[in-house]
Amino acid sequence: MTTETADRLVLTALLVTPVARQPNPVAVLWIHGASENFYLRSYVNIARETAARGYAFVSANTRMHDIGSVVSYRPDLQNRRGGTYWGIPSRQTTDIAAWVDFLASRNFGQVVIVGHSAGGPAVRQYQVDRNDSRVLGVVMASVSLNAGPPASDPALVATAERMVGDGRGQQLLQNASGATGVLVSAATYLDYAQAPPESRDFYGVNASTMNPLVRRLRVPLLAWFGTRDVGTAGDLIRLKEGIERHGEGPARVDTRILDDADHNYDGQERQVAVVLTGWIDDLRKAR
Repeated sequence: MTTETADRLVLTALLVTPVARQPNPVAVLWIHGASENFYLRSYVNIARETAARGYAFVSANTRMHDIGSVVSYRPDLQNRRGGTYWGIPSRQTTDIAAWVDFLASRNFGQVVIVGHSAGGPAVRQYQVDRNDSRVLGVVMASVSLNAGPPASDPALVATAERMVGDGRGQQLLQNASGATGVLVSAATYLDYAQAPPESRDFYGVNASTMNPLVRRLRVPLLAWFGTRDVGTAGDLIRLKEGIERHGEGPARVDTRILDDADHNYDGQERQVAVVLTGWIDDLRKAR
């Protein structure tokens, strides 16, 4: 299925619903990681396993899907490139809003939004910005503690600003020698560089971070890593300690370690669905 964003991009997703019973009123919205898309094999398998446990599951594209993509073919708009190289990451919250609206139009009154890997910062930023009452909870699936806008180089920022100002924002950024030194477009790089400082340490795990964005996240939070993943059990402890130190944020924070799971959960899709749906069941019982 497709949805249209507020800025008129058409995005695609996979919807899997239970077949043996009426779906629960809570749906899962899964946002992909960098260079990935809605039909990654493990995402499809997780969708099936989740639906088998009674919850509809949408695996959705944002404008950042794949390494490069065309996200608009409308004749009244210029073609817009997306993906890791050309997308504007801060605009992903617009995409998530469109998918939440889509689920609401399908009579799902609440949604749990899962951000996998690089999709995590967009998901949590969406809820921090909008405080959407339809969001029952947020899941950070294999999202490293330092996930967020990468550190920027002032010289490259200046180059990117010139390129965007000259109408060359879609061109890949080049270093001083003229070779492609950063594999993103000038507009993409500039968007990362302009991200607010507090978005770079979301949980406030560093002592120097005084006002982490997690303080503005009001819904329950679940974070997990696999045992063969980008993060560890120690990282999850640091995550919770960061939140507790600042005294504000989600009223409930849960963490899990997924046994024998790699970053994309290949072969462990059922385990992901069991953890995810069990957590949603707990949230519904607690209301």
